Amino acid sequence: IKTVNGRVPVLVGAGAESTDDVIENVEMAENLGADGTMIIPPFYSTPTPSELLKHFERISQKATKPIMLYNNPATANVDLTPDLVAELSHFQHIDYIKESTMDVTRVRDILDLSEGRMNVFGGIMGYESFLSGACGWVAVGSNIMPKEFAMLFSFSDKDKNLKEALNSKEADVQLREKIRKQGLSLGFDWVGFTGATENLTHQYYQKWLDEGFAGEMHYLHKHSPQKASSQKVLDRAQTVIAVACNYFHDGTPSKKFQDSSRGRFSRYSMGEDYHLVLKERLEEFRKWLLKEGLASGFEQTRVYVDTGPLLERELAWRAGLGWFGKHSNLIHPKLGSWLLLAEVLIDTKIPPDQPFSGIDCGSCTRCIEACPTDAIVSDRQVDARRCISYLTIELKDAIPKQFRSKLQNWIFGCDVCQEVCPWNRKAPRTADSTWKARNGLKDRKLWDWVRLSQEDFSNQFRKSSVKRTKRKGLLRNVMTALSACSHPQALSALQIGLKDAEELVRLHSVWALGLRKQKISRSLLWRQLRIEKSEKVIIEIQEALASKKKSSSKRERAWLLTRQVPLALARKHRLGPSDGNHLRSSHNRRTKLLQD
Repeated sequence: IKTVNGRVPVLVGAGAESTDDVIENVEMAENLGADGTMIIPPFYSTPTPSELLKHFERISQKATKPIMLYNNPATANVDLTPDLVAELSHFQHIDYIKESTMDVTRVRDILDLSEGRMNVFGGIMGYESFLSGACGWVAVGSNIMPKEFAMLFSFSDKDKNLKEALNSKEADVQLREKIRKQGLSLGFDWVGFTGATENLTHQYYQKWLDEGFAGEMHYLHKHSPQKASSQKVLDRAQTVIAVACNYFHDGTPSKKFQDSSRGRFSRYSMGEDYHLVLKERLEEFRKWLLKEGLASGFEQTRVYVDTGPLLERELAWRAGLGWFGKHSNLIHPKLGSWLLLAEVLIDTKIPPDQPFSGIDCGSCTRCIEACPTDAIVSDRQVDARRCISYLTIELKDAIPKQFRSKLQNWIFGCDVCQEVCPWNRKAPRTADSTWKARNGLKDRKLWDWVRLSQEDFSNQFRKSSVKRTKRKGLLRNVMTALSACSHPQALSALQIGLKDAEELVRLHSVWALGLRKQKISRSLLWRQLRIEKSEKVIIEIQEALASKKKSSSKRERAWLLTRQVPLALARKHRLGPSDGNHLRSSHNRRTKLLQD
């Protein structure tokens, strides 16, 4: 719906009971030159969800301009649930969906809803209110649009300023469309524009950091001051061109991925490293902008892909991409949330797009309820320290024990909150092969990953985002996932993990063995104790054995007798008697104690 200087020149209501009446009103409004129409669910009848979908589908097929649909339980007998809203958003022309509990037939409520930008009456009163200076007119009910409404589009002398404003905007629109077309040709799925002004959400971002939700991502604290404004990054910046790529290449989780013996990777990481791919496309975009004279020089431009000190989601929202979902990801009504964001900063002022408005998550809480680690602590607030993506990628040390068993079979990242989102139900799959899963990821079993050498890791994940976690981080995650795998091969894989050169891998292998019920797992832990030299792993073995039900004092003595560990370390961890009189017994004696 077009706006001029923040005003809404034309917003015509097409409220009616029957589908044919609504279509008639929409067509009449468009023929009169309306920029868009507003419709609401039927007033008096109670259609089923399928009937409602057919109702709106017919309307969308007849419309040629945007439709704003109000979810308004106060005046309708139907409730547009999150699932139904997600279905409706895929109909052509239904671009803006607003949830409200207000009665749209009340003038005061509409004024509040539109932030005072329009006066609202029905029928001839609406026309008269527009002539009296109202910014817009909404007709409510069917067949009440007066013929005089056509006069609104004649632009008389008193409307001269409005007409000039419309003409001056035309060149701006053409410029944006020219840039947008170039961006789309380079492989981006969406391009928008916003000013390089102060960021509205920086205060909330800083509060999030102060509460410790960033965990060990200390670099976020360091960059926070620069994120207050895009001009902190490029002082002469005037415009931020925000772009997005759809990386959704696979459907909903299949039985293959629900199999606990297969490790799961977050979708974005299964193809090429998006940092490298998008950076290359942004560089091409920058060259074109410079060639077109849309930036004064190379030094007066910047390109960023998830690495610069920018609040990327806010910039994309302000440029019209979508809204902040309750899982904190940005959601586009057509593309869903499977989006990679990037930006180009230039020192040329380009009129911005309107910030996205009109759609929200409503009462849906599926992502909050589905999160395995309860990382979404409140609406649009994520505690990264609990998030599986943080635990498997950003965290470089041992995974906290309270979260290890909740990782399921995720070994790099997590997509749970996005998989359950209704807006992703019909998200289009990308045709860009760049994001398709590379060979060896989908069909590989967990126990196959444990044999991964450093050379194999480098070859498998060349130009991949998975490199960020490094080999030891990936195998740490694999060992954790094996704890929930009941396949016989899992035990053999954990045994291989005990022999890994990386302390982090051995530690998580020990923990996983401590959860297994097989008697041999206890013997493997005792055997590892004889040769283990890492203090952290020794402590983990001690705790794992303590969790076993059959733990005797005789076994504890055998623990000390059958391993080579400094006496001071043994005393510190209470591995045996502290008086120093722990003479080594014969091999037969040690064997007997282990068998008891």
